[in-house]
Amino acid sequence: VPWWRYFVCGLFAAFAAANELPALSYLAMVGFFCFIKSPGKSMAFVAGAVLVVAGFFGTNYLAHRSWKMPYQHRSDGVELVSVSGDFDDTLNENQLPSEIRSELKSAAEINAPVVSKGAWPSTPENENRWVVRDRVSDNQVAIVRLEGEDKYQIRKWGNWYDYPRSYWLSDNDANKSEVDRGQKSVELYAFHVLFGHHGIFSLTPIWIFSLAGMIALLGGVKFAGRYQMRWLGLLGIVLSIVVVAFYLRRPAMDRNYGGVTSALRWLFWLAPIWLVAMLPVVDWLAKFNWGKFLCFALLILSAVSAMYSANNPWIHPWLYEVWEFTGLAK
Repeated sequence: VPWWRYFVCGLFAAFAAANELPALSYLAMVGFFCFIKSPGKSMAFVAGAVLVVAGFFGTNYLAHRSWKMPYQHRSDGVELVSVSGDFDDTLNENQLPSEIRSELKSAAEINAPVVSKGAWPSTPENENRWVVRDRVSDNQVAIVRLEGEDKYQIRKWGNWYDYPRSYWLSDNDANKSEVDRGQKSVELYAFHVLFGHHGIFSLTPIWIFSLAGMIALLGGVKFAGRYQMRWLGLLGIVLSIVVVAFYLRRPAMDRNYGGVTSALRWLFWLAPIWLVAMLPVVDWLAKFNWGKFLCFALLILSAVSAMYSANNPWIHPWLYEVWEFTGLAK
């Protein structure tokens, strides 16, 4: 295999990760396969990946003056200073105690403070949180008191999504789409991810063949006259488990199926792998009339889900509408 193919693999595997963060697992696995195949030529894979990585972080820094991606700025920053006392009542009245005011001037250059209760969905239940903004300079900090402690932490501002009248604030839940409020139950969320209104196998049942195909390939089934496709079975199974597990383990505010969209959009990039992986199973089923019927039936059901949102992908899946109509738990 010529070296330039390793370079192309690295280039496009890294590009996948640049578009979908969980595709980092894909980049890592493809890089591992290339290294096993040829440690020397795998340096070309690294070169291709570095080209994308440099462009990704370089343009991100030019746009935001930060090496971190925007969606990493969703929590309070590091602690600047702490103040001991009992100031809850004062802060809840949108007033700033003199002890904290003096610290804000030196630590955060806030001279004209405006205090408000900080309502952010991912704030732990054992934290009381307030936001302080400067009317003149727009500097801001978060003040946090852990439950049971008399120490108030003044934290550097780091949450780009927490601003006045932000759509994502906790006290704006009434104006959010129901799916954007997040699913608190991990078990219910997992059900809907796999078999429910955003389900991989309920909206697109043809992916059942992909799961069977990946297991068959990993088990060494002969495909296209060869036994050399185990790597595809391994790749598909590991990536599918890693990506689904990643999103199931997200905090409640992120358990939203990717927002108002036609399916679980975070898994769309896996479709090419799943399509190829189903081939040995579909080839075997095609030998039987009942198998052909089954393939066509699941393909039609899957196509209906895709066609439902053909004009606008930013709508709920048809199964979500069914769940809403019947009043089942979403």
